[in-house]
Amino acid sequence: MPVHVFLDTSVLPRNATGVSAEYLALAELAQEGEVSVYLSTIAHNEWITQRQKEFLDKVARYESATRDLVRDRWSPLLDRHQSMSDLKEWFEQHSAAVATMAHESAAAVLDQLRPILLTTTGDHAVSAFDGYFNGRPPFASVKARKDIPDAFILEALKDVPVPDGGRVHAAIHDTRLREAATSLPAVRTY
Repeated sequence: MPVHVFLDTSVLPRNATGVSAEYLALAELAQEGEVSVYLSTIAHNEWITQRQKEFLDKVARYESATRDLVRDRWSPLLDRHQSMSDLKEWFEQHSAAVATMAHESAAAVLDQLRPILLTTTGDHAVSAFDGYFNGRPPFASVKARKDIPDAFILEALKDVPVPDGGRVHAAIHDTRLREAATSLPAVRTY
């Protein structure tokens, strides 16, 4: 029977291209069926969109530098070798495709884990917002908006099936979320 592992966004790799040996080992264990990796749809989407935004921010910086070069008084000299205007136009024409490619690349990294996605439900929303208005963990205080995604991640963790006599192993870096997860029966946090 595979070990059940739940991952929070905070323990996933910080970029989609330089994943660690530990991540690759976990992916191999998942592919071999030795572990079942669970992710909430919130954590899954949060991680992918964070990586997509980082990539698009880099593209935007490059695009901005290209625009500056096109307007530079020396650009006619640069145009002899490669048209800066063409590069600027390429960015304008392909920005949607670049965003899609960044999204798909990040998703492919997570797909290596063969994650079982835990969908957010209406019951999750009721419980998460009850905690939001009452300041219960993982919320730092009453109406702490930045903790809303963590509340939904905690609700998803509650949905991971616990093997008979076993545990769910949850890797969570965020302190408040980890403390809240530790209070759940049969959950061990790392």
